[in-house]
Amino acid sequence: MNTFHPSSKARRRRTLLLLAALFATFVGLWTPLAANAAPQSLGTRYSALGTDYALSPIDDPLPAPAEVATGRFRYFAQTGHFLRGLFLTYWETHGGTDILGLPITEALTEDGMVVQYLERAILEWHPEISSDPRRQVLLTRLGATMTEARGLVFDRLPAGENTPNSFFFPETGHNLANAFLTFWQRYGGLAVFGYPISEEIVEINQADGQPYAVQYFERNRFEWHPERGPSENVLLGLLGVEYARSVSLNPLARTLLPASIEGADQDLTASPELAELVEDDLLPVVQALGRTPQFSWVPTLIVRNTIWVEFTTGIDEEGVAGAFISTNSRTRPYVILIPESERGEPLEALASVIAHEATHAYDAITGALPRRTNCSVEGELRAYMNGLSSWILLKGDDALSQIYEPRSFPSAVNHSLLNFNGGKTTLDFEFDVQSGREYISDLYGPDCER
Repeated sequence: MNTFHPSSKARRRRTLLLLAALFATFVGLWTPLAANAAPQSLGTRYSALGTDYALSPIDDPLPAPAEVATGRFRYFAQTGHFLRGLFLTYWETHGGTDILGLPITEALTEDGMVVQYLERAILEWHPEISSDPRRQVLLTRLGATMTEARGLVFDRLPAGENTPNSFFFPETGHNLANAFLTFWQRYGGLAVFGYPISEEIVEINQADGQPYAVQYFERNRFEWHPERGPSENVLLGLLGVEYARSVSLNPLARTLLPASIEGADQDLTASPELAELVEDDLLPVVQALGRTPQFSWVPTLIVRNTIWVEFTTGIDEEGVAGAFISTNSRTRPYVILIPESERGEPLEALASVIAHEATHAYDAITGALPRRTNCSVEGELRAYMNGLSSWILLKGDDALSQIYEPRSFPSAVNHSLLNFNGGKTTLDFEFDVQSGREYISDLYGPDCER
């Protein structure tokens, strides 16, 4: 985002102001697309340790309510996602990356429950169990869920012997011993991992295809890695990732960035305030975004922060699809600008641009990312993720593989998003954040800050 401080006279001369503050969104997009293969179904089967099983695909991811995300937040560049509020506090106090892993989605609402997928766990918000926020976060019983889905049954032992190096749990009929016992005690015990639900067994690890001694617990899986140092040879399984694959988690959950805005659940799409701020020909575009639960925050952001959304001739140059500008003006503090040449273009293409620029606006206004006076690769990464998500939400799962008229605006938008998606014509769970980041770096050049 470019920030500038125009004089009153400059504010009246819009064209000069816009040229001075130009922030290009899409650059060099005018390349015709070749025919692409038909998309694969999102509800694919999943193979785990030689056993095929399939559960019902998760529907489109829905944003979590703002209450769970209020307060502090932390951005994780490794995955392009945040931990916020109660979930961040839990993550920090229960082992962080080593125990719970990095966030691989934002906080979402699934079947009425607020959850967030991490590499090694799934966080659940349970306000009904306590008025104390510190006690409202639990972990999904992934160890039990995953083994049950695979049909694994571990026979209970009738008894066991307690020694300085082992302990028998009559609650589940299993032993816990040696390095696994030490790890369990050191990093949270029953509250974090639950009871053991198996003895030590040998399994093939999905990540590297090698056999390892493992033990299942209600909420996770311990793995013995003798190739690592003595203090690092117990690792937790990536059950959050494995479970997400097993239930065919909608890939949009990997790219969608729901904005945590209080009141985003209110429908402002028909409000007079929105109609006053958004130009008539762009109002249906913003309303289309706002009527999806995933982007209902966009009208709220616009209204609450007085963001003007309009066409302009000031950035009518090839390769520029939109801009977000912050100013010192009291009456026009923020502006999202769309080139006049895009007037009349298809709603879905314009919605992708506005979702992109609204993400910049959210980041700048809320401080979600550090302020930059120049282009930011991380800021563009987030904006592209939302632009891609809105494109697929409004045009369908096969949006990236559809054929568009060569050199048309939809073709340009799709071409850019296709490249951002690593050239893949379908969005899948293995969305490569680093590949998207590299595409942005190449697109914007060395002046775009990391």
